[in-house]
Amino acid sequence: MKKLMTVAFALALVFTGCKKNSVEGTYNLNKEAMTKSMKEKISKLPKKQQGFAKLMLAMVASMDVSVKLEKGGKATMNSTVNFMGKEKKSSDKGTWKKDGDKVMITTTKIRKRGKKEVKKTSTVTCTLKGKNLTCQEDKKKGSKKKGMTLIFNKA
Repeated sequence: MKKLMTVAFALALVFTGCKKNSVEGTYNLNKEAMTKSMKEKISKLPKKQQGFAKLMLAMVASMDVSVKLEKGGKATMNSTVNFMGKEKKSSDKGTWKKDGDKVMITTTKIRKRGKKEVKKTSTVTCTLKGKNLTCQEDKKKGSKKKGMTLIFNKA
């Protein structure tokens, strides 16, 4: 009986450890890491572009963003932005898939434009390192610039 309990305990530890390292879970925006990264990039920009970039930096301080990756490939991205006295909340649903250390998250937003519904699909490619996800928005069509880099920590 004692051996059986020891084996059961060891198996429980193994399975708990496996679950701890899984990609599923909730990730929260790491504002400190994002601010540091953005400041480094802003310092390399031409002076004329730094003003707008600093405005974006101020916006990061007012953001709360979380990404929830569920078993079965479901994803939810929630965000709240308080900027210039206005609060904007958003919740986007989509899918995710993992390939090595890469996690691709695809969401579709449906917005009303008058009587029409407009669908906008976006994909974010993330690199998983430990409990951190560093996500790079895909380039917009026709643009040479990369999208924003988002840094998340697993909750």
